[in-house]
Amino acid sequence: PSGARGIKALLDSGEITQKQARRMLCFTVGAGPAFVISVTGSGLLGSVQTGIILFISQLSAALVLGILVGLFARGEEAPAEAGRIPAKARGGPSSASMPVSSALVEAASDGASSMISMCSFVILFSALLVILDQSGISSFLKEVFSSFGLPDRMASSLVPVLLEVTT
Repeated sequence: PSGARGIKALLDSGEITQKQARRMLCFTVGAGPAFVISVTGSGLLGSVQTGIILFISQLSAALVLGILVGLFARGEEAPAEAGRIPAKARGGPSSASMPVSSALVEAASDGASSMISMCSFVILFSALLVILDQSGISSFLKEVFSSFGLPDRMASSLVPVLLEVTT
């Protein structure tokens, strides 16, 4: 969520337009290096090298998508400065007037809030998966998906994949 939060901050401060923010959301999603390399690569796939390849692939895809989105948007709108409303005019503090100590405290608080929010969703969906497993719903859904010709392994992982926050 850090990409989306950064885009929201830029939008709220008037640095970018709403159209620019929508375009930026297309390519600012992705997992961090620690997760991709350590958890996915080393933990799930058993190879740090595979994790590094996945991370580089993710970064490359975001870069290519960002360039393509930018190319298709050329000439579509005026620069953000034209529609920009300075933070002081909106009643909020401008980044230039905020003391470093206040900015540091605000950044730490915002980061902690984001982390608590993500952890809450991980716990929520983990609990939901346990409930689905214990109630037999996961087994039932696996049988339903298998009846459509999906291999057993794919059918059993479909529900967790749909609740991807935990996987």
